[in-house]
Amino acid sequence: MKNSVSKVPQIRLLPSVIICATALLALKLVGLGIGLEAIVGGVQPAYAQAPAVEEQAAEGEHGEMSEGSHDMAEMDEAPAMDVVLTPEDFDRPSAAERNLLRSLSERRKELDARERDIALQGRLLEATERRVETRIDELKEIEARIESLFGVHDEAQEQQLASLVIMYQSMKPKDAARILGQLDMDILIQVVRRMSERKMAPILAAMDPVAAQELTVELATGGRIPDGFDMTAVLEEAPPAP
Repeated sequence: MKNSVSKVPQIRLLPSVIICATALLALKLVGLGIGLEAIVGGVQPAYAQAPAVEEQAAEGEHGEMSEGSHDMAEMDEAPAMDVVLTPEDFDRPSAAERNLLRSLSERRKELDARERDIALQGRLLEATERRVETRIDELKEIEARIESLFGVHDEAQEQQLASLVIMYQSMKPKDAARILGQLDMDILIQVVRRMSERKMAPILAAMDPVAAQELTVELATGGRIPDGFDMTAVLEEAPPAP
């Protein structure tokens, strides 16, 4: 009786375990199938989109090529324009040449201004020289007038002295000696210079010895002895004092 009771639980437990394991395996298989479907479902849209992207790219390239071909066709259809270069294109200066020309132009302006200044200074110098020359001419004219006046004065004085010489030479030596002895030395020398040695000798002998000595020294050392006047002949011809 005991043996039959103990066997019953063993027979019931094993099928339960098998059923549970089977159910668990079935659940795992179901979950695995769901995951595979999700993966496959995500990959298929990507593969589905790839051809669409490729088609769009192909259409874009085809469009660009079509536009390029269209532009090339338009360029081919457009009339060709001949490019004609004129001498002005070759003569057109570059930036460096323009800067050089500008600097040369400024330098030329400076040189022109300096040349104008030099020309102005030259004209001022010429005007100054003309004024100086005019002033010199005026001074020469004034000098000529003065010399003319002095010449007239000298001529008149010479005439007066000549008249005095004639008068003293006509007088007696004693009387002439008395008058000449009272004259100023400068006037006396001028009169004596114009008298002949023969007429002067008796007058000098009749003069006061002191006055005669002063006159002799002045004529000998004053440098105013006239040319050809022989003082030795005067002294030799003079008679001895009384």
